[in-house]
Amino acid sequence: MSEVKTRDDLEDLLSREKGRHYVYVLRFPDNVPCHGGLGTPFYVGIGQRFRLFEHEQAAIFGGEQSEKPDAIRRIYAANKKPIRTIDSFHDAEPWIREAELIHE
Repeated sequence: MSEVKTRDDLEDLLSREKGRHYVYVLRFPDNVPCHGGLGTPFYVGIGQRFRLFEHEQAAIFGGEQSEKPDAIRRIYAANKKPIRTIDSFHDAEPWIREAELIHE
């Protein structure tokens, strides 16, 4: 898994990888080794381009009320940021890999 701290990090990864789609994991910054990365996962998704960062923007600037944006707001309230990791890159939408990670 590759950790993505900034949009530039993501852009660099996207320029080097052949697949247009990626599977990503958002994690709590709790330093818990879990499912192949550091931080307890709270969301798994499929993305293209900068999708990885859109959840944080929606949580901070939007009014969505559900577990994911609430978790992001709690993390930001503690003066931290979610840990963002890319699991894998794919040519087609990787529904199977996303499901595997969710079931893990």
